[in-house]
Amino acid sequence: MNPEIMLTYLGTAKLLTVVAIAFVYSRSGRGWKWGGWKVRRKVVIPIVLSSAGIVFTICQSPTNWLLYGSWLLSCPILIGVMHIGYGDGRFRRILRSVLRNETVCKVVQRATIGVLYGGACLPVALVTGKWAIYGLSITVACIASITLGVLNPTSASDEETLIGMSEFVFPLFLI
Repeated sequence: MNPEIMLTYLGTAKLLTVVAIAFVYSRSGRGWKWGGWKVRRKVVIPIVLSSAGIVFTICQSPTNWLLYGSWLLSCPILIGVMHIGYGDGRFRRILRSVLRNETVCKVVQRATIGVLYGGACLPVALVTGKWAIYGLSITVACIASITLGVLNPTSASDEETLIGMSEFVFPLFLI
């Protein structure tokens, strides 16, 4: 098969993977905390993303063992980032005590979460050297998180779907 056609199929498969992850991300914002959807968001999504990264690495660069390791290292980083949360939790309370302005607090919180979500796959970027895509990942995740989370231009379900898409669309393209 023509290599360019194969890369097109792989790119489409990556996007379909991200759509599935965004669905679970959005759905998990509406469910139970333990034993339910919140666990899927905080633990399962990072495992699925890292596993998908390994599968796509096998397809595109099967002998790059360092890339496999970088995906394995990204998984616990993603799990840690997913546990920070962007709602009205402990992180927001800490920001409130320092900033004393709810709007500024919300912007700083969303910007921080966007940067952390977008930057969680740093080990993969270090191996591949695709810094433009890595920078784009951070920028898009940060802008989406602030715009959708602070301005609330759409429903909560659409907001979480769009945030899920923006946070997870670029890491798989770091391969």
